[in-house]
Amino acid sequence: MPSSVRMDNDLQVRLRTYAAASERSASEVVRAAVTQYLNQQSLTSSLLGEALFGKYRSQPDGELPASERSSDRKSILRARMLQKHPRP
Repeated sequence: MPSSVRMDNDLQVRLRTYAAASERSASEVVRAAVTQYLNQQSLTSSLLGEALFGKYRSQPDGELPASERSSDRKSILRARMLQKHPRP
């Protein structure tokens, strides 16, 4: 899959120089560098989802516990909708 990478001129010159010296294409060097970098990173599912975990707490302050919210969800939703859009 074709990709593009933006880099400053200095880095581009260094890449081309290294690629020429190692008799490989710049694409091969970049591919190897990215592969090596990603292999060194130990990304677990918890790190990948860190921004999402805990974002939607099960019991925000002042609300019902999750067990009560799930059983009373229709009445809670109805009350919130009526509060937001009152009927005449």
